[in-house]
Amino acid sequence: MKMDNPIAKILVPIILLIGGIVFLVLGINALTAVNSFTEISAVVSKIEIQQSADPDESPSSTIYVKYKMNGKEYNEILQFSGSDYTEGETVKVLCDPNNPSYVTGATMTSSIIYIVIGAVMALIGLGIGVSPFVFVWLGRRQSM
Repeated sequence: MKMDNPIAKILVPIILLIGGIVFLVLGINALTAVNSFTEISAVVSKIEIQQSADPDESPSSTIYVKYKMNGKEYNEILQFSGSDYTEGETVKVLCDPNNPSYVTGATMTSSIIYIVIGAVMALIGLGIGVSPFVFVWLGRRQSM
């Protein structure tokens, strides 16, 4: 899409702005959720590796962890986990106290990354969208 196209000049900043807002909202929601979760110790009970049909794509893994919450034992899939776990390893995870079967490897860092990406996208979208008006305004000021 060429930027001298009037539709592109309108759509690109709007898409960046909307995308930025979506990332900001997701990041803020994730950060709020992560802050309310309880950090617990869990043991990696099983790792399932799924090979992709595409030979160029790396395999994905599903990590199962065992942990206790409120006196009850759980064996659940670790959401948003890295791939550097080994079976039997004890790891720190975050558990939702309102839904103890939900356990995540997400951290505040991943939430902050979403917020930063969203802010950058939104600012670029605003900059692209507002810059023509600024240049027109500056041109009028200089001609006065």
